Amino acid sequence: MVSLHAARTAAALSLLVLATAAPAGPPAPGGGCRLLQTQAAVVCKAKVSCRSSAPAIAAIRPLFFHCAAGQPLPRPVAEAAIGAFKSPRYFRCCIGNDLLSILPTASTSD
Repeated sequence: MVSLHAARTAAALSLLVLATAAPAGPPAPGGGCRLLQTQAAVVCKAKVSCRSSAPAIAAIRPLFFHCAAGQPLPRPVAEAAIGAFKSPRYFRCCIGNDLLSILPTASTSD
């Protein structure tokens, strides 16, 4: 039986692969970098075990660096990547707060 967490992680990874492999065409709607920034800016005050979030962390880490490079990120890709975590708290505590500092303070790519 596949857990909901595993299914979300698989969905996020699928969206990431589709977004990066899509042929050139009209630009995808932005907003993903801004979403990562606003969600990561909420300070984590909880103590959580991030072991079960390893696949979600691996999937979302490149998105932070993608945004830090000034590249636009479709909002659905960011939503799926954040949704792959057990909860928004796990996203913030396991990676969001740590990588927030690499994002530009004013995102111009979204």
